[in-house]
Amino acid sequence: MSFKAEFGHCNVPQTKSKNNKHLSLGYWCGDMRKAYKGIKEGRSTDRKLSKANIQRLENAGFEWNVSKKVPFDERLKDLMSFKAEFGHCNVSNTRSRNIKYYSLGIWCNNMRMSYKAIKEGESLSRKLSKADIQRLENAGFEWNVSKKGPAFDERLKDLMLFKAEFGHCNVPQTRSRNNKYCSLGIWGKHARQSYKAIKLKRSPSRKLSKANMKRLENAGFEWNISKKVPFDERFKDLMSFKAEFGHCNVPQTIPRNNKYWSLGKWCDNARQSYKAMKEGSSPGCKLTKANIQRLENAGFEWNVSKRVPFDERLKDLMAFKAEFGHCNVPGTQSRKNKHSSLGFWCSNF
Repeated sequence: MSFKAEFGHCNVPQTKSKNNKHLSLGYWCGDMRKAYKGIKEGRSTDRKLSKANIQRLENAGFEWNVSKKVPFDERLKDLMSFKAEFGHCNVSNTRSRNIKYYSLGIWCNNMRMSYKAIKEGESLSRKLSKADIQRLENAGFEWNVSKKGPAFDERLKDLMLFKAEFGHCNVPQTRSRNNKYCSLGIWGKHARQSYKAIKLKRSPSRKLSKANMKRLENAGFEWNISKKVPFDERFKDLMSFKAEFGHCNVPQTIPRNNKYWSLGKWCDNARQSYKAMKEGSSPGCKLTKANIQRLENAGFEWNVSKRVPFDERLKDLMAFKAEFGHCNVPGTQSRKNKHSSLGFWCSNF
């Protein structure tokens, strides 16, 4: 019902993509259709499906037979929605964080390949009529687009969304399961490299106009960013964490786009430096006696169990229940299951 409320239908995609948060639901729907087909054909099925549940699914608008091809008119409507939001029709077909346009990007790519085949006199894998070609062109659809990724305007919009969420434009580039801003971070890195090349009078690998430089600067984008956060700033973050959770044991297992992920890594580095000092070896990060005292006064523990406290796990469980309406957390280790560690914790009980 949450999917239907968001997308207006019950045809959940099963596409394996980084951002398909409904992937397991799509698989479940596929299993339901297989079970229904088995029942209709008089065969036994791996999954039980009662008449009552069949009726509940049908009342919800669930379709037993769905076509895998979306009609042209529907795709064109999606394209117009994309254009209204971004101002152009160059939908990226990379696995970006915006799942509602991912399949549209694939469709646009297929349209271009079909158009190219028509121009070269080859047979088509997908039909594309002259009328539909004209409709696409009237909409501003381009047959030849750069493969270098989303347009600058789209990336700038993504940057503004990141800034609205985190308060700055220093997007991490870490390739992780949960960093939905990874490609944006890489784009920011390329922008900085281009800026540096321009300042050094060299030819940049990627074009960056003066106008776009100005737009980035106006947005608060920094060309030179330090990779090390000052101790005082980290200490302040630690106090914010303690105020929220009641302790200083910041986990490192939380998603990397979480505001406390880098703090967890910093705490681990501080403990390693403290251990090195106690053992008489050279620490990887400098840690003064004064800062050691500040951490201890704040309740920071040098030796902590890698297990997440019960209260924190219970809070995660309540957040899961608020989102999904139950406490049956899946423990599947997959890219899309952000609750896998919570599911594993539940299974231990």
